[in-house]
Amino acid sequence: MSRVLHLRITTPMAVLVDSTTVRGLRAEDESGAFGILPGHEDYLTALPASVLRWHEAGGATRYCALRAGVLTVTQGSLSPASATEGRLTEGPVTQGTIAEGAVAEGTLPGGTVTGGTVVSVSCREGILGDDLDDLVARIAAFRRQETDADRSARIEQARLHSRAVRQIIRYLRPDRPGAFDHPPQVSGGSGGHR
Repeated sequence: MSRVLHLRITTPMAVLVDSTTVRGLRAEDESGAFGILPGHEDYLTALPASVLRWHEAGGATRYCALRAGVLTVTQGSLSPASATEGRLTEGPVTQGTIAEGAVAEGTLPGGTVTGGTVVSVSCREGILGDDLDDLVARIAAFRRQETDADRSARIEQARLHSRAVRQIIRYLRPDRPGAFDHPPQVSGGSGGHR
């Protein structure tokens, strides 16, 4: 059994993490916090907005703030043809599945295959960090920017909507030009409406 995990965190636009030196990780789903170590059984869970943390083989702790996602744990390994490229194939690599030259189970002529657990996290958005306090500050700044962008979008949507309504009314009532200009022109007459 391998002593490390292959962790891959992806968004629809990018691969945030692709590390083959992870000793263990902690995540949180609706049932609570849980940990994954090498050799873990196959697992699938939905992750809410939360922080994923993992320990690299060198001792560093890394973090990734996720905006909801899916975590899968599978028993996969690197194929002989792609051992240096980091691509995955299904199933463990054993002497029986490797061409001549393999010395022992999980060992290839070009290097050692992890033969252990592959952890994949697919999420809508993720923010990486090496310090939890710094990550919290970056998330707060990101949320403020998102709130401002949403507010600006709502204002622009309301402006476009009101322009469209005024244009439709002008089209339906061509006999009253200027009646729906913004701001409306008020005549200073002696009290009556026309």
